[in-house]
Amino acid sequence: MSNLPCDAKHPIMLPKKHHISKLAITHIHNQSHHNFRVNFTLAELCQKYWIVNGREETKQRKRECNVCKLGRRHGGHQFIAPLPEARLCTPLRCFAHCGVGFAGPFVIMLIRKVTVKRYLWLFTCVSTQAVLLEIASSRMTARHGKPEVVISDNGTNFTPAERELHDL
Repeated sequence: MSNLPCDAKHPIMLPKKHHISKLAITHIHNQSHHNFRVNFTLAELCQKYWIVNGREETKQRKRECNVCKLGRRHGGHQFIAPLPEARLCTPLRCFAHCGVGFAGPFVIMLIRKVTVKRYLWLFTCVSTQAVLLEIASSRMTARHGKPEVVISDNGTNFTPAERELHDL
């Protein structure tokens, strides 16, 4: 013979869509702290009760549970900032309007056992989304001309340079 308790061996049979069935499912669902898995609630329910079409009834109670509805809710929508003026007008040449980033330092080996630190410029064309990587010691304007508009993320490495330019 089985060592299960009498309630588990001979569960109480309840009809589907009955008020007592709904109360039993709701009680077990609340007791399991609104567990999102239907199988868990159904397994706990089968310890004492056998509900005809119990899976469908459990799913229905879960759909009607207000706490579970709040858990399924999607977050708010992300608001996208308006495009800058430089993105709206398209210049004729590449990198006339560009975004700039600065990365580094990178350790580069010049000759054997001689290493130097170099920084990297990252230029992104606003209109074509082309990307240009340059070592900071080289000059981007020699190849692509002077940009009309340069957009920066105002990184910590750009704010001291801005102060220097204002002082000059």
